[in-house]
Amino acid sequence: YPDHYQLIAHPIALSTLRKWGSTGYYKSITHYKEDWKLMFNNARMYDQEGSWLYIDAEEMELSRRRLARGNSYF
Repeated sequence: YPDHYQLIAHPIALSTLRKWGSTGYYKSITHYKEDWKLMFNNARMYDQEGSWLYIDAEEMELSRRRLARGNSYF
């Protein structure tokens, strides 16, 4: 996907979120939540609506929101 880095100004991957989440990179819950939102938005921006990546981003964000209802870390 050679054009990915041209179209996405701030790329971030799930593996990066996991790494940063386990190493103390995040100093606030807000920053952690913003990076999750960034990842989902990037997927929807780059991938076409209806593609499996777009749908996965939608479903993962919905799951994250459900978790957030009972846990301030999500």
